[in-house]
Amino acid sequence: GGAGYPTVHVTNLKDSGTGSLRAALSAGNRTIVFDVSGTIYVGGSGLYPVGSNITLDGSTAPGSGITLTGGPLYWNGNSNFIVRQLRFRNQTLPATADSMTIKYGAHHFIVDHVSFSGASDGSLDITEGSHDGTVQWSMLGTQDPAHEEHVSEVGISSNRITYHHNLFWEGVQRHPQIGDGDHPDGLSHPLSGDVRSNLIWAPVQGLFGFTGAGQTTSNVVRNYFYMRSDHTGFNYDVHTETGATAYSSGNYDRRGGSTATSFPMSEMSVPSYAVVTMEATAKLAAQAVLDGAGSRVGGLDSIDQAKINAIKAAGL
Repeated sequence: GGAGYPTVHVTNLKDSGTGSLRAALSAGNRTIVFDVSGTIYVGGSGLYPVGSNITLDGSTAPGSGITLTGGPLYWNGNSNFIVRQLRFRNQTLPATADSMTIKYGAHHFIVDHVSFSGASDGSLDITEGSHDGTVQWSMLGTQDPAHEEHVSEVGISSNRITYHHNLFWEGVQRHPQIGDGDHPDGLSHPLSGDVRSNLIWAPVQGLFGFTGAGQTTSNVVRNYFYMRSDHTGFNYDVHTETGATAYSSGNYDRRGGSTATSFPMSEMSVPSYAVVTMEATAKLAAQAVLDGAGSRVGGLDSIDQAKINAIKAAGL
């Protein structure tokens, strides 16, 4: 991220102008901190960070932290960036907006302790050749029901994306989805996605938890699934479409114990990097997610706290 570069301060909650977040994102090579807390309404077509080597650090905000609403945050071809401890609520401009989109070959990034809900499309999409990224300790929640409630997709030739210790809650599909079924993926490395130690809770129509699509290969390891029974249609924890493969191991389904879904392949790894799975079981990983995921500046907000409370009340 922006380690070793100058610090830029956001000093107000305006959408533009001196001291605004938009102004802070107008160049790279910086760490962005917040001297204020509250909600920033993003107008126009959204926020477009310029340059690379950026840390956007919401943990620095006083009080209850920073919430972005209105329009999305687009990372278009940026590299080496970190987004940490922010809340995204109701990104509804334009009509099919994600809360955050990472695309056009963006690479080497971390999304850490971020809370998403209420967008008109997905919580977070990583697409169009983006690669080498991690989404961790975040809450990715239900979207606008008028747009199928997508949650998070890695699509169109994007690869080497890790999701770990995230809560995916009450979407219809993409919890997450690795690959785009409409666009066969030409991959520079055979490992498309590593989906590990996540809590996938109650897709609203009981469709799919994890989905692999396109020409993709993924690890799906020690995730905890709760798939609703009041559904019409399919009900799979780990689903692969034609052309996709997945290594599935140690996953747990609250309905019936260990998931039966497995595939005749070995766990893939990225060269030079050993994968260490922190918790011994999917249930332990799910408990860690409940205890630590989401933006926690000033504590969980009412949306995240209500969801955590509901899951704890239902029991793992």
